Amino acid sequence: MESTNNSTRMQLVTTESQVTTLEKENSNLRRDKDILTDHVADLQRQVRRNTHCSVKNMQSDSLNNDIVATKKIPFFVIAI
Repeated sequence: MESTNNSTRMQLVTTESQVTTLEKENSNLRRDKDILTDHVADLQRQVRRNTHCSVKNMQSDSLNNDIVATKKIPFFVIAI
């Protein structure tokens, strides 16, 4: 009986140690997830900002191309 008690206590101590280790690992993983989530949010903001700037540049380039194309079209005045 004493042997069974000692064996059960050892199993309990081992299990409690494993639980403690897993809780620490879980805590570290949660912290890492939070860090990664913040980093992804920062990257998404940068992409949106860069995309917005790129669209403005594309619109500006398109407007400039339209102006240049318009200057190349001969303009005739027809008198009535």
